[in-house]
Formats: sequence, structure tokens, C-alpha cells
Amino acid sequence: MNDIIIINDEITLKKEEKAELYIKVFWEEPRNEWYTCPDCKTTFWLSEITRNEIKQCLCWGDLKNYYDNNEIQNDWTKRANKEWYIWKLAQTLDNDFIWFMMGRKDNIDNLNQEKLWLESENLTSLQEEIKAVYPDFDLNNFFYVAEVGVKKDYRSKKIASRLFNKATQEAKENGYKYILLRTTTKEWWPYQWRTNIGYKIIFSYNDENQRVIMAKEC
Repeated sequence: MNDIIIINDEITLKKEEKAELYIKVFWEEPRNEWYTCPDCKTTFWLSEITRNEIKQCLCWGDLKNYYDNNEIQNDWTKRANKEWYIWKLAQTLDNDFIWFMMGRKDNIDNLNQEKLWLESENLTSLQEEIKAVYPDFDLNNFFYVAEVGVKKDYRSKKIASRLFNKATQEAKENGYKYILLRTTTKEWWPYQWRTNIGYKIIFSYNDENQRVIMAKEC
């Protein structure tokens, strides 16, 4: 990894360039996400949103914009006052940006309102499970990883793991003791990758998408 550097980014790339990197990282399998149409209830992989076979879905207009550069930038602007920010980028020496990480410093109540969407009973269960696994977990001071991924051509080379481990070390140096994230066990890759770098399941949604919340000590 000597030919790759990590950037603590605020102004390195213009917002539209960051959005372009985000699209390149998360558009294709296995990092793509699913979307369930609110009308016909059909579930699609978001990487399929340009394919003709889903045009019959009444949410097509919404799907088209999911990975639209302007829509992504607008979304980030709305999040700016909630402490969302582009945390890390990775760049090769030939100036190719290949890795994207986005996260937020937060407390559990704010995070639940913005991202986790747990009912009060389940939120209490999550807090209890966190404390059972990590007794000194500070529910008012942790880092939540919203998005992390590497471009397709750089996958399966352990680059993402090494970059993420370095970012975790920097989080520790900046005063964070734990990192929290949400993923799914439905698809092997995202869950297994996080398990391999030390994350533990601390809460399960028990839903059809098999979503789980995982945590790791920095």
C-alpha cells in the first residue's frame, strides 16, 4: 500500500467530484443496495436502476435520482448541520481517488433519529447489548461509519481493509474509543468483511433484509 495515501478531506475535491467518487464506489455489486418500491413492493438492486425491466415500477422517477450527482450533493448539504462529513479519501500516486469513507461523531439518540430508526424498546435493547459487550462504551461519544467502500478495480486486494484499519487507528488518536456501523448478513460480502476486521454484532433488526448493528473497539 506504499503507493496509496489517505487524505483527511474537507477541500481536496469539489463536492461534485466527491459525489462522482461516491457513485463509482457504491454503484456496482457487491456494494450496491436494495430499494423496495412503495407501490408495487418489488425489491430492486440499485445498480439496476438504469435497466428497462424496472421502468414499470411506479417509483421509477425516484430510483433514477438515487445515484444522481446533484441529488447526492443536495443530500450532503442537508446533512452538513448534523455533523455529517466526508471523513477520508484514499488516493493513488497517479491521482486516482479510489476509496471513500463517510461518517459522523454522534450520540445514540441523535443517531437513532437520523439513521437507525429504532422504536424505543429496541433502542433500549441496543443500549443494553452494547454495554453487555463493551461495558465502557460511551453512548454520547463514538464514531458511526455511514459509508465505506473502494472502487471496483481495487477490490479483493485487501486495500479497503488496510485503509479502514488505518482510519480506525486515526479515530483512536482523535479520542474515539469505539466505532459503530450498520450492515446486513443477507449478503455475504459486507458482513464477512466487517467480521474479518474485528466487528461484532450487538443488535439485530430481525427484518427481511437481515440488518444488524456492529461495533468495534478502536
